[in-house]
Amino acid sequence: MLMKKIRIFFAAMAMLVLSATALAQNITVKGSVVDETGEGIVGASVQVKGTTTGIAADLDGNFTIAVPSNVSTATQN
Repeated sequence: MLMKKIRIFFAAMAMLVLSATALAQNITVKGSVVDETGEGIVGASVQVKGTTTGIAADLDGNFTIAVPSNVSTATQN
């Protein structure tokens, strides 16, 4: 009986760890920040809304940022 309880406990813990890992995955978002003429904006900051995660665009206005899968919006400042 004790062994059965231990197995159930470890099975429940494994499920908890696996579900937490699945929720913590990031999505890579790539893009460009451009002005009205289509020129890249050097150093434009891109931030994941509601977080402190952010990055500056490169010399051509391009950026790549890791966004948690539970976030749906990024903003350009």
